[in-house]
Amino acid sequence: MTVQQFREQYIIGFGYEKNSKTKRFRLMVLDRTTMQVINEVLENENNTCFKQFLEGKDLNKAILKFKMDSLEEVLQLHNVENINLSENEVNKYFD
Repeated sequence: MTVQQFREQYIIGFGYEKNSKTKRFRLMVLDRTTMQVINEVLENENNTCFKQFLEGKDLNKAILKFKMDSLEEVLQLHNVENINLSENEVNKYFD
């Protein structure tokens, strides 16, 4: 599958669990036609972006790293070819 085919078939969502104490971020893949959740990637509870922020790390960089890692995992799962995970390309998935 190409990147374009993936973008045409799926929607990527990003947010966090509001009800959880850990405020873990999640990345979800939805099928465009059925709006069903196809994949979901949750942050590791031991190393959340929020914990990294509390340790003095840049929150935006931590979030971007989570997005890149999660997106790479999902794209590999769907056998997407020619993946480019530069910051500009990653942000296009969330437009």
